[in-house]
Order: sequence, then structure tokens, then C-alpha cells
Amino acid sequence: MTSLRTALAAALVAAGTLVSSFSPAQAGDPSFGIYFDGHGGGGAVLGVDGIEVGIGFGHGGGGGIVIDGAKCSRFEALDKAASLGVYNRYVKSVGSKHIVVRGKLAGDKVEVVMKRKSAHCTVKDVYYI
Repeated sequence: MTSLRTALAAALVAAGTLVSSFSPAQAGDPSFGIYFDGHGGGGAVLGVDGIEVGIGFGHGGGGGIVIDGAKCSRFEALDKAASLGVYNRYVKSVGSKHIVVRGKLAGDKVEVVMKRKSAHCTVKDVYYI
């Protein structure tokens, strides 16, 4: 599994270098990220102009290749939750309409639901669980 993660990281770093080498006239906003969900899973994402391509790994059969054209990504959702003061945060689920981030806010467990197709991960609901 370690060699798979190493190969994954090396391939995505190479792809990130390739995307960032485009001139500004050819590419919009290239993005690259590696994430770990805190439960033995994670992955890497490479994107241009809000369209992301990612490879994930996890336990229990999780993982796979994902192509995502939505505006709000996992990383943006985690950043938005952090700006709200949520710590120990992780992405619980990603659907076609919502992204759900769980964590703690002032010592209480919370679930932050964000709109998937919004420009800056608009918060729809915050639930105390």
C-alpha cells in the first residue's frame, strides 16, 4: 500500500508540474491537493478551472478515480469549515448537491452542509450532533 501511495503522489506531482507549466492564455486556475480523511483514506486531486480529477484510496473498498466538474471541492469545503472555527474536521460525504464536513465547534460535534455547486461553498446548514 505504501508503494501505491508513493506512486500516486509522484504521478500527481508530475501532472501538477505539467499543468502549472501552461501559459496563462491556455489554462485558467490550476490547482493541486493531497488530502487525508483521518480514517485511513485520502487521495490527491488535480484541477483546472474548477474541473477536478482525483484518485482516492481508503479502507473498506473506498477509493477510485473521480472526475468532478462542480465548483465546491473537498479542499474548499474543509477550508470553509476551518474559517467557521470547526476543528478536527473531515469530509463525511460528497453528493451531487451537497458536501458534508464533520468536526468539532467549541467542543461540540457538528456537521456542516455546504452547497456543492456554489462558487465559494455556501453553507446551507450547521447541525449539532
